[in-house]
Amino acid sequence: MPATRRRPVAVAVSTGQRDAGGSVPASTATSADPALRVVPPDRGRPSLIRLAGSSMRPRERRRIVRSMRMSQLFLPTERQPPADAEALSHKLMVRAGLVRQLGAGLWTWLPAGWRAHQRIVEIIRDEMNALGGQEMLMPVLQPAELWKRSGRYDSIGAELFRLQDRRGAPMVLAMTHEEAVTHHVAQVVRSYRDLPLCLYHFQIKERDEPRPRAGVLRTREFIMKDAYTFDRDQEGLDASYQLHREAYARIYDRCGLDWYECESDVGMMGGTAAHEYMAPCPAGEDDVVLGPGGYSANLEIASADPQAVPPLNGDLSGELHTPGLKT
Repeated sequence: MPATRRRPVAVAVSTGQRDAGGSVPASTATSADPALRVVPPDRGRPSLIRLAGSSMRPRERRRIVRSMRMSQLFLPTERQPPADAEALSHKLMVRAGLVRQLGAGLWTWLPAGWRAHQRIVEIIRDEMNALGGQEMLMPVLQPAELWKRSGRYDSIGAELFRLQDRRGAPMVLAMTHEEAVTHHVAQVVRSYRDLPLCLYHFQIKERDEPRPRAGVLRTREFIMKDAYTFDRDQEGLDASYQLHREAYARIYDRCGLDWYECESDVGMMGGTAAHEYMAPCPAGEDDVVLGPGGYSANLEIASADPQAVPPLNGDLSGELHTPGLKT
């Protein structure tokens, strides 16, 4: 007999019923559907087999769900926290089996921890899409030429990972993606009519942190959502910025955090103004200054108006003892 090839088949359970003798009713076995062929029931297999690529009737669709047993779950809990752990979050996440350390500032998200991580990602994605953002994905490995063109290749210090490929071309591992997204938009946008535009992505960032600490709070590799807007004018930029501030407030509220929106330094990113969001934490490294009227700012840039000091009473004389107080 000549050799024949068979395509893979997708199994569909027969909708017909067997009679007492185990045979398939003629109405099912003689179906006119060309995508079905009869398999003798004594082989211990479904009565009907549907060839791959054919459409299944809705009532024949079946979803196979395999339940996960606790004994099969990869959840390596620990009785004791790591010896070098200082932050409470670091201790609890390791003990709960959410993360495991691979190296200095390098952490692996285990299944339970990754599920929690992805739920937060979905909250952020919902709010970004609601304000008109479009999700994309840009590479971590980038040509150094883009960074040299912006001037940040030299202005950023040792925190930027620099390397060469096998051909000797200089490359960087991006800690942010302004250069990449601007490169793409500049090739496409030709008129103010193409604006405004809001692009964002979730991507791994690389930063040669000099002193990784506190578990996943300060690491050398982390996942960050960064968004970039391109606007027609300053008025459009201010409007986009305000939309993001409102979206971030909703994100932190949905995550159940106590937080403060603080004025901050623009840092290496540049710009004319910046805000950062602080959540009270015993392991935190920044101080927040709070004032009347909802004022909040990072201590590094906090400012205040000088207040008049009331004059001392004229009848004061002699020595004033102030034990335990500093002048």
